[in-house]
Amino acid sequence: MLIGADDPRIRERGHDKLKTLGALSAATRQDVHHWIEQLIAQECLSRTGEFPTLTVTPKGWRVIRGEEKPRLPLPSGQRVSRSRIAVDSWEGVDQELFEKLRALRRQIADEEQVPAFVVLSDATLRDMARRRPSTWVNLLSVTGIGERKRADYGERFLASITAHCRTHSIPTDVTPPNRPRPPAPILGIHPVSRDDATNLAFELFDRGGTLDDVAVAIGRSRKRTSLYLTKYLAARGRSTPEPWLDDDTFARIRAAAQNGIEWLKPIFESLGGTVDYDLIRIGVACLRNQTEAGTEVKNPAAR
Repeated sequence: MLIGADDPRIRERGHDKLKTLGALSAATRQDVHHWIEQLIAQECLSRTGEFPTLTVTPKGWRVIRGEEKPRLPLPSGQRVSRSRIAVDSWEGVDQELFEKLRALRRQIADEEQVPAFVVLSDATLRDMARRRPSTWVNLLSVTGIGERKRADYGERFLASITAHCRTHSIPTDVTPPNRPRPPAPILGIHPVSRDDATNLAFELFDRGGTLDDVAVAIGRSRKRTSLYLTKYLAARGRSTPEPWLDDDTFARIRAAAQNGIEWLKPIFESLGGTVDYDLIRIGVACLRNQTEAGTEVKNPAAR
């Protein structure tokens, strides 16, 4: 409705009579989706229900009244094309299963009284709906699932996945031919200012926002967002990297960093290139905090 699409459902529901029809006709569907995700991340909108419905939050009403202003990337003035990376992030995803997993995540978040993305990120749910793991072991192949997330939530998500696959007679334990890159800001959009991006990133990290989700919210690349996270870890004095790095990977980084943490490349090479620089940077920031606090664990097996 916002982009003025010719959709029969708009006419059936009488929405073609609303003055907001086509209010964002200069933008693409992906642009609008991108902005909505940012408004959710900034708690101006909330997503509720089994079939997600957007609701304006108290903060959102303050925005509407002009009392607050959200921090959103703005269109560049020319029509923005959809990013290839944004398309790739949905490649191979069973979208019906994704919605079921998102409903389950919301249920768990409500039980634990935390924001949904603290439980699992959208990127993790997409990869789960893409791989459809059915075993305890294969669940660890999903982006963002470490030992702790698996222990906390694995049983419930595996049950949902296997039930869906059984109902629809589709295979489980799928290995994607090429692992999609994480979502990135839409091309052609100006990001928020540096100060606003730093403040927003710190707010989202305080609430447990994942690297990929925060990158989208602040309009920065994953690499740039990992630098914000490194600054955040230093500012907060965090010595443990969860939820941004699982225990096993952190233990491997610590073992590879026995000869020093001044340079990332020797650690990367010691790990055989199996852990990317963004994750190494996060692990090293926490190791540096441990060293400064005098709590560094020399033997990874002794953690």
